[in-house]
Amino acid sequence: MKNSFTYKNILLTAFLLMLVQFSMAQVGGNNSPLIFSTHTYRIVMGLETNIPSWRIYSGHLTTVEIESGSYETDRLVRNTDYTVNEDEIEGGIALFEVFFNNPTQMPVGDYTIAYNEINGDNCFKTVIYHIQLHTQFDVDVALDDALDAADCSDYSDSPQLPDFEDFQTRIPYRVTLVYPDAGTTYGGDEWSFRFTATASGQDGGDDATVALVEVDFSDDATIDQTLTPTGTPSSYSEVVTVDNSSTKIHDVIVWVTYNDVLGVSQDIEFELTEIDGSYIENDVDNLNRVTHEIFEMPDVGDIIVLN
Repeated sequence: MKNSFTYKNILLTAFLLMLVQFSMAQVGGNNSPLIFSTHTYRIVMGLETNIPSWRIYSGHLTTVEIESGSYETDRLVRNTDYTVNEDEIEGGIALFEVFFNNPTQMPVGDYTIAYNEINGDNCFKTVIYHIQLHTQFDVDVALDDALDAADCSDYSDSPQLPDFEDFQTRIPYRVTLVYPDAGTTYGGDEWSFRFTATASGQDGGDDATVALVEVDFSDDATIDQTLTPTGTPSSYSEVVTVDNSSTKIHDVIVWVTYNDVLGVSQDIEFELTEIDGSYIENDVDNLNRVTHEIFEMPDVGDIIVLN
């Protein structure tokens, strides 16, 4: 005989539904995953000797609807519509790790994860978990000041004393978590990216070098992290991790200070790679790059008094 749908079941289902509704403003967590993210779901088994099974259905279904067998046409095909990385039992805990990697068969929308457990008497219990699948993780980069696209060195048109040689240009780059957007809360603990800043001297001239990198996580003109390259490299790369705290928002400003080369214009490339979220989300663009030019300053000598 089928297990009855008890009052305890009703309370559990109602709680899960309220949890989903409450978390609608949070995108990227276990109940609001992103396309091309990986999530693990777990449940305490009645007995480890019972037979467990995990399934995913289109739409938000109830246990009654699933147990009726009338919604099997809404059941997605594992390792076709989505990929199962892990489906095993560890110490009486059933684990189900899912990679939502097929947006054609499993697009943005509502889904039900169903866990079914059968004992030796063929009595079974079904537990459900509602999720809402969202579009893909997206991080972009741009010059924070459009005037830097092609501009003179910071020291251009500034008076210098004789023998002054520390000519530098400081450029801000804005790295934006485009989705989940600023109207939502990212459900992961952190997200990260690798930047690479590269300077190339034009017409065979010497390359400028990277002197310093400063990171402003709060977009408030406060430097929260300082990275100093070893030596004077013309290309410098480092990983920046953004934790999901109240002081760190969707926009991160990365300031790069370049050592200028007098008499040589510089082609600058600032590139993002290895963009990841907490749930192994990959950036929808996969590659983000900004290019710009720092115009040369004339390499003039000092004024000499003749008489």
